[in-house]
Parts: sequence; C-alpha cells; structure tokens
Amino acid sequence: MASKAPQPSSSREAVILLVDDQPMIHKVVGSILAARPEWTLHACATAAEAVPVAERLRPDVVLLDVMLPDGSGMDVLPRLASHPDLPGTQVVMLSSDDLPEHKAAAFEAGAFDYMVKMPAPAEFLVRVQHAVRQAEMMQIQVRLLDQAESASREAALQLRFREEAERLLQEKGEELDRLNRQLQSDHALQLEALDRIGQDLKGLDDTDTLLRRLLGEARAMFSCEAGTIFLVQDGALVFAYAQNDVLNVETRFPDHRKSPVRLPVDNASIAGAAAVAPSGLVAVRDAYELPPDAPFRFNKSFDESTGFRTRAVLALALRTARGRLLGVLQLINPRSQGVHHATEFTDEDQKIAKHFSGIASVALERSEFREATLKRVLRVMEMADPKETGAHVNRVAEVASLLYRHWARVHGRTPQQVESDLNLLRPAAKMHDIGKIAVVEIIKKKGRLDDAERAIMQTHTVRGAESLVGSAMTPEDEAIRDITLYHHARWDGTGYPDRAGLVEALKAFGVPAERVKEPRGQDIPLFARLVALADVFDALMSARSYKEAWTPAQVRAQIEKDAGTHFDPELAAIFLKNFDAVCAAHDMFDE
Repeated sequence: MASKAPQPSSSREAVILLVDDQPMIHKVVGSILAARPEWTLHACATAAEAVPVAERLRPDVVLLDVMLPDGSGMDVLPRLASHPDLPGTQVVMLSSDDLPEHKAAAFEAGAFDYMVKMPAPAEFLVRVQHAVRQAEMMQIQVRLLDQAESASREAALQLRFREEAERLLQEKGEELDRLNRQLQSDHALQLEALDRIGQDLKGLDDTDTLLRRLLGEARAMFSCEAGTIFLVQDGALVFAYAQNDVLNVETRFPDHRKSPVRLPVDNASIAGAAAVAPSGLVAVRDAYELPPDAPFRFNKSFDESTGFRTRAVLALALRTARGRLLGVLQLINPRSQGVHHATEFTDEDQKIAKHFSGIASVALERSEFREATLKRVLRVMEMADPKETGAHVNRVAEVASLLYRHWARVHGRTPQQVESDLNLLRPAAKMHDIGKIAVVEIIKKKGRLDDAERAIMQTHTVRGAESLVGSAMTPEDEAIRDITLYHHARWDGTGYPDRAGLVEALKAFGVPAERVKEPRGQDIPLFARLVALADVFDALMSARSYKEAWTPAQVRAQIEKDAGTHFDPELAAIFLKNFDAVCAAHDMFDE
C-alpha cells in the first residue's frame, strides 16, 4: 500500500539556521526575520557545530558566515551543499567583502546566494525569501518524486492505485500554483526594495560609482550572472560598464576611444532594439535560439573568446522624463529562484525591471547634469593652464581612485564606505588645481619663475579653497577644499602651504586655529595624499614644453625614492605593488 501523499501546507513555514559568531549579526538577522513570524530562526557560532546542527534541524536555509572562529565557512559549504540528508537545504554565504573571486568560489562550491553583510533589511528579506522558495521547491520535487515512484510500482501490481498517482500529479500542480502565488508576493517585496534603491541613488553623483551601483542592484534583484550598461555618446550606444560573476570580471571603459563596443541605435542588436522599441524593453529567452522573425542578431564573439554562455537577456532603455535616450541596461542569465526558471525573465520580472529603469534613468540624468557642470569648470581651468587638460584631471582622478580602493581593502572599509568615498573623491580630485584660475598670469608665463612668481603660483592651493567660501559646505565641498589646500603638502612637512597659511585659509570656514595641525604625515587628509601621488605620477609620465615624458621605469624609481619624504609610504607601497594597473589607468585617457 502506498504511503499517504503529503498535503500542501497552508503557510510558508521555514527553518532558518544562522552560523555566525557575532552577537550583533544574530540580533540584526533576528530583527529582520521577525517580519516573517512563520519562519523559525536557529543559530550556532562555529564551523564544528554547523553540520551536526543542520543534520538535526533539517533547515530550509543556512546563513553561513565565511569567517568563523574555528575555521572557514567555505570549508563547511560543500559539506552542507552535498549532504545526502539535506537535499533541499540552500546555503547563503555571508561575507564582509564583495570580491568577485570569492563570490565565484562560493557559487562553484554550491552556494545559492552570496551577501555582503549586512544589506538593507528589504533586500536581505527578499534574498532569503528566494532561498526559502528554492528549498521548498526542491523538497516538494523530492517528496513528490518519491511518492510518484511508489505509486507507480504499486500500480504495476494493482490498477486501483492509478487514482493515487493521478492525485499526486494533481497535488503537484496545486503546489506549483501556490508557489507561483507566493512568487508574486516576492515581487511585491522587490517593489519595496525599489523604493529603498531610489533613495540610496539620490546620494550618488559620480557617474562611475553610480553605474557600478545601478548594475549591481539590478543584477541582485533578479540574481543575474552578468550585466552591461551602454551609454549614449555621439549618437551611438557605447559599452560603459560590465559585471560578470562567472568570469570574475568587473570593468568599465570611460573613454569611447578605448571602448571595444559601439552599437548603432537600431534593431541590429538586442541593446539597440530596446533603445528603439516603443516599450523600451526587449526580452530574449535564449540568445542562441532567436525567433526567425527577430530583427536583431546576437554576436557570439565574446562568449566564444571567454567560454561564457549567454542565455536569457533582458534589455531596458534608460530615458529621461522627456524621452531622451541615456543608455541601455542589459541583464543576463537570471539564476534559479523557486519556480523562476533559470533561463527566462518572467512577465512579472519585466514589469519590475521597467520600474527599476525609471529609477535608474532619474539617477543617471542627475549624474549627467553634474558631470556637465564639472566639465564646464574644467574647461575654464584648461583655459587658465593648458597643462590642466580634461585628460590630465581624469587620469589623476582615476589613479587616485584606484589607489584608494586598494587602501580601503587593506583597512577593512565596508563596500558602503568605499562607494561613498569614491563618490566624493573622483569629482573632487578633478578640481585639485582649480585655484590656478586665480594666478593665470603666472601660470601662462614662459620660462622659469623667479622666487616672487613662484610664491604667487603656490597660492593657488589657498585660492582654490577660497572659491568655496560663502556657501553651505557639503561633503563634496569639504573634499574639494581638503584636496585643493593639501595636495602639495609633503609627508615630511616640507610642502606648501605651511601651517600659518592653512590657519588663515581655514579661518574662513570657521575652523579654529588650535584644530589646524602641521601639514605632515597622517595629518594631511587622505584624499589629498592620494591626489598628490596621482598628480606627480601623471606629471612625470606626461610630456611638457619644458621636458620629455619619463619612462615608466624612471617614474617608478622616482616614486620609490620619494616614499616617506614626499609621499605617504603606505600609499607609495600600494602604488608600486599595483604599478601595472596604475599605468593601465593612465593609458585610458589620451591627451
């Protein structure tokens, strides 16, 4: 006699196991999951406990920390993912970093998801919900398969058990219908997450920082393996940013002359078709099996050169409220989420993606306006000093940002802190010599400066800061002020301006004299130390009317020589360790 088939549950009960040794994480996770009272949260603190506790609890989801007091969560992950008694258990890794190679290793070992702790509550809840749905689906499939096999064996002996098998098939359909209704509820949570994303994006004005966040948020919302953003330049769609978890790639090409892809705004490509479609959206189930009547074609060259396999693609036009095309966001290969098929964007996904594209377009238009304003200021600076070209200030900003990212990793900065700092550093670095506008007659003099002229030229640091006086100081203004004032300060204290000059300059900003320290060592603001190194590097690498460009080897030797005197020795060490990457960043912007 076949065992009685399980009845569909009336609630979405689930068991969650948190493996983390930090009481604060336990408290935060408990607080977030309190929104789902039908879920039961259990916790343990060590790698040694993780598997035995999971065997006892049979959890739907394990939230597993990478760093545990007695070992690595990455060693525990494959034991949980392949455990024969935990066929439906989904493992979500919690980590303090978002390095692509760490994510790739986790997915390769069997993780369902990888979260940098702690994301916003709405996002955290959505992503745990996806893991619960996947666990539930797998458990149902295993249970129903066992029951169907049992019914089939008995049906071979007695025809009367055929009705039982048919009932099991009907039950499976009912279970899938219920899960689809629950998935609709998940999409409601995604809409809540959209509100949070819209608020977060209001604080991002730097285009590079914004593109990285936009693509990351969009991919996280649909658990996509990869994505790209194209921006409109000179009437074409230009490849601007890409992320790919499978290939451990995150890259951008800010200069269209270095971009490997320029697409016409027409139906020839998937991205181009989205740009011209009245709906602003194109969804493809499999890029290798396009419908015969599709006007566009898919270029396989990238896949063939990397081994990546593009399947489902969702392309979204990014337009202003007045309809002006800003670019195209392209999402690739959503991972399995409950009943959500891994190779297809559902109709509900497409509706939510349209909401996301509206939010992204508003943020991108605001960033575009900010960039245009900055470019006008930079053109005025270039008129004052021909050396202060757009390429020069972009190189300084790019190298300073690269050095900061490596410094932040060493110092344990969170992804949120890094994003916030880069949003300030990159545009502020481009303004480092704005004060030269005030000493244009000295800057344009041909030949060597005498001592009096050199003293006037050196006032450009203070004059640049003075340009900010008289308005409410924003964090962006403070970053520009610190960089303009201190980027000629030296680690050993022999740069300019001296403390007296700083006291006088900062008095206009309400900074009391007793708070102004000697401009040396760690008392020089970090952003200014980064720009100082990037500025000298670029000056040495560039040809000027009075000198030839130095070779990379000569530049490297000079920076190494000046570490600890002119430059912060830690930043100089980071510079030397990543010298090839620094040179590549320099080459991204030609004169």
